Amino acid sequence: MVRATSPLSVAARRDLVVRIVGERGHMVIAELAVELGVSEMTVRRDVVELASQGRVISYYGGVRAPQLQTVPGPYGRRLTEEPLAKVRIARRAAELVPDGAVIAVDAGSTAAKLAQQLTDRSRLRVVTASVPVIDAFMGGGTVEVVALGGTLRREMQSFCGPGAVAAARELQVETYFLGASALSERGVFDITDLDTALKRELIAVSGRVVALADSTKFRRRAMSRTCGWQSVDVLVTDDRIDSEWLAVLQDENVEVMLVPSGEPA
Repeated sequence: MVRATSPLSVAARRDLVVRIVGERGHMVIAELAVELGVSEMTVRRDVVELASQGRVISYYGGVRAPQLQTVPGPYGRRLTEEPLAKVRIARRAAELVPDGAVIAVDAGSTAAKLAQQLTDRSRLRVVTASVPVIDAFMGGGTVEVVALGGTLRREMQSFCGPGAVAAARELQVETYFLGASALSERGVFDITDLDTALKRELIAVSGRVVALADSTKFRRRAMSRTCGWQSVDVLVTDDRIDSEWLAVLQDENVEVMLVPSGEPA
């Protein structure tokens, strides 16, 4: 651990922030404040200035190195990534949903595409905190939607916070379709605890968890762990996944469903 042993000048402290973040890849503001021996407000001011200089990249609750590949923040930007793989993952996942099921659908672009595949289902009940998922069912049909209220995160097009978590805690669903910002040998990750708190609650009230993620998520990093692989029953992904990851998932008893990644003939 790099720890400041004496008061530093502002410039020296900010250089140390850049060094620490560069070595670790990313840091939570609260942890960085402890390591530097200053207040969180001081660290936030430092991060704002360093971000304006392009030396670090700031996100909600933390800071990362500019060179670190990480999940894109705004929901709209996610829609442009791996569009073909996401549609195919959504179609395969839809095959796991029978008429009359009670499911939960996560926030995220792949989950929204799953919702679009389910609009004509009969007696289906869908629990979600995602605005695009809700919108997918607004055009008609008989799908019953249970919206988890809370605090609206416009940049992610979803609700979060204690209200959403409390609402989820009172439910019981058959299958939860879980999105991910990143995947690793430790499991499923998302950007911040704002995302993972609700996801963990939905995992707890679900009989089965189906993760939806294209293979690029294995090459990304995100800060907050949603769950370990022991909480995931099925992963639907594309066939560009490395054999090493398939071996990890097999050891974790996760069923892997692969969809083709190439362009249609």
